[in-house]
This record gives sequence, C-alpha cells and structure tokens, in this order.
Amino acid sequence: MQNLIKLLKSTTANYIAVDNDYVYWFDYYVKYMHRVVPQQIWDFVSLGDKGSVNKYFDCTLRDGDHHDPQTCPVLSIAMSYHVDYGFNDEKGFWDAVAARGIQKDWISFKEWDILNPCPPKDPLWPDTCQTGKVMLEDYPHPPDNMTFANPMDVISKSGDKFDPLELDILTTWTEIMFCFWDGDYDDTAEALSLPVFMLAQAVESMEQVKQLGKEEKELEETELIMRILTAVLLVVPFALEIVGEVAGLAWVVEAAVVVDIVGNAAVGVYDVVKNKASPAMAVVDILLGAMGRRTGKNYSNAASKRREMGVEDVSKFGDVFNRHDDALRKMIPVDRCKA
Repeated sequence: MQNLIKLLKSTTANYIAVDNDYVYWFDYYVKYMHRVVPQQIWDFVSLGDKGSVNKYFDCTLRDGDHHDPQTCPVLSIAMSYHVDYGFNDEKGFWDAVAARGIQKDWISFKEWDILNPCPPKDPLWPDTCQTGKVMLEDYPHPPDNMTFANPMDVISKSGDKFDPLELDILTTWTEIMFCFWDGDYDDTAEALSLPVFMLAQAVESMEQVKQLGKEEKELEETELIMRILTAVLLVVPFALEIVGEVAGLAWVVEAAVVVDIVGNAAVGVYDVVKNKASPAMAVVDILLGAMGRRTGKNYSNAASKRREMGVEDVSKFGDVFNRHDDALRKMIPVDRCKA
C-alpha cells in the first residue's frame, strides 16, 4: 500500500504537468489527423480503376445522350458532364468503410466538382477549347470540414479522479494501520493497484510523446501518435462520467486504423477498455463507479476480478504497467492461498 501511495503521488505530479507541457503535442495530433486521414479516405474512394469504392456503385453518365448505368468509373469525351453514383451494394460499402476505421460522418455525398482542363494547344488548330467541369452526384468523398476530437479534453477531465483515488488509498491504509479495516490486506492492495498502474502507464506514454517530439524524427511520427492514443485510452475509464461511454470514443482507435497504426499498444488497450465486462473494467467500475464504496467486501470483489486478468490481458497495458504488475505478483501471487 505504501508503494501504491508513493507511485500515485509521483504519477499525479507528472499528470498535472499535462496542462502545460503537452498542449502542443495534442494539438499536433489533431493537425496530423487533418493531414493524413482525408488522404487515406481519398485512396479508398479513388476515381481510378484501383479505387476500392467503385465496386459498390453503378455510374450513370449524363452528357446529353442516353446512357445506362454501368460499372464505375465512367468517362466522356465531352469537356463538361455529370456522373450519377448509385449504390449497388450499400451494405458492402459501409462494411468496407467500417473495416478501414472510417467513421460515417467522415464520408460526404454532396456533389463533387472536378475541373477538366484543356489539352495542350495544337499550333495547327485554332484555340477554341474552354475548361470544362465534371460534376459527380452522390459520389462518396471526405467532407470539407472534418472534425477530430482533441485528446487533451479527455486527459484534462480525467484528472478529477486522482484526488478521490489517492484519498481512498490513504484512508484505507490508515484504517489498516490502526486495525479498523474490515477487509483483506492483500485483496485491498491488489484491487487498488490496477487504476494506479494504469495511470502510471498513461503518464509514461505522455512522457514518451514529449521525448519523441523533441527528437523530431519523421520516421517516429506514427510512434508519436500511437503514444498519444495509448495515453488517452488508459485514462478514458477515469473520465467516463464526464465524456460518455467508451464506445463514444471509438474515434481514438478508428483514427489509428485509418492512418495505418495497427497492431500496437493503443489497439491492445482499446480491446480492454471498450469491453465493460472485461475484468479490468469491472475493477475500475467497482472502485470508481457510481456504485463504488470503500468497503472490504467491494475491494475483495474487485481483487477477485483483478485475478481473472490473464497474462495476455496484462500485457496489453504496456511496459510500465507490466513492470509494476510483476513486482506486485512477487509479493501477492495470483494463486495465493487465503485463510
């Protein structure tokens, strides 16, 4: 318990610095998403033959003559013309969108106009060409004004849980020292370790963000974004009463998928926190949820859930969490015998 108190105090001190030291990097994340995500969507909806989106639509050319719907894309020899896009597999389209981590509101079906420039002038012919315009109706494309939530909002709002958690640990430790505590000592330490280790990992991820940012290595840009996402996901459970359900923050990992940051720690953490029935989220809910009470019985229930976390579950939280958890398990084994 003393080690948990010490770790939480140092974590809290570093966490407070977020408001001053990390604002730039969270703004950087938003700018990065504005730069990268639209391009990834454009690659998906490309007008060319390689565009993955074409198979989900039929195109009807409108250039003054009659044309039946046909496989997209379609072209005309006219300088100006319309192309109407119509679904032939709407479900397949939205499934493909979801598989790429693209949110529905990142797709617009408003008319998209493309300038059709004249070919190079032939000196042997009079210059009568006028720039044309191709108008695409119901063509899927990124909207003009895409919005991305700033992770800083989640980081800042989750800080309200720090002081109550520290007070619970200090009060419980005092009651243990004076033999007033009605619960099992090991269960108590085991249960409270989870939120403390999660916060320690979050702060470490943010420290790595700052360090990577200082190095300014282009090859580490995706690593920088991944660390930001990891930090946010680790504190999401502490901010749920303020920012809503985890499902409402699916943009965090969807953004990572869109920019091709997959198979990393952020996705692993998301697998844990998105599932309210997972052992880790059950522990957080028991300790910090609306029904949470600082009782020996509640802490024993939380510890029981904590012991349901397998090696794979623990490994998803990151190196710092794992290091502290290994130290905990040397003192409080998962399979210990209880009187």
